[in-house]
Amino acid sequence: LLEHLILQIGRHILTLAYEHTEQHRTEDFTENVILFVDYIITYFSTHKDSLRLIRRNFTWSMVQHNLEQPENDMLQQQLLEQLLASPASQNHTQQELFNMVYIIVELCGTVCYSSIIEQIPDSIDHMKPLLYTMIRRILNNEPNQANVDL
Repeated sequence: LLEHLILQIGRHILTLAYEHTEQHRTEDFTENVILFVDYIITYFSTHKDSLRLIRRNFTWSMVQHNLEQPENDMLQQQLLEQLLASPASQNHTQQELFNMVYIIVELCGTVCYSSIIEQIPDSIDHMKPLLYTMIRRILNNEPNQANVDL
């Protein structure tokens, strides 16, 4: 029962984040992903009870399970189409794209819980710029630069 509730909350958050991103869509795929993640962070910041319930379970396995449900077929199809139409798809296989999305979802969920609930290693306001930098690096294949100010 608890797992089902967690799955429903996660699905709801992902749907809201997707709808928000669609309403504010830009021409830049990476910035659209940042919009998507920012919505999730804002949601969790204002709905801490949901985040406490989900804990660190806002994971890709949860997302994948939700997207495989018939009622989510439209969301799954839209996400897949946008991934495959993105500039990132030119340099990556479909499996690599899904792996990158997995990393981003895992990163977002874990950073939200740690930073919003536990304030570890810092507040979410201080962690967001670094998180967004890491997401941009993942999506744009930017090398890790030792002299980058974070």
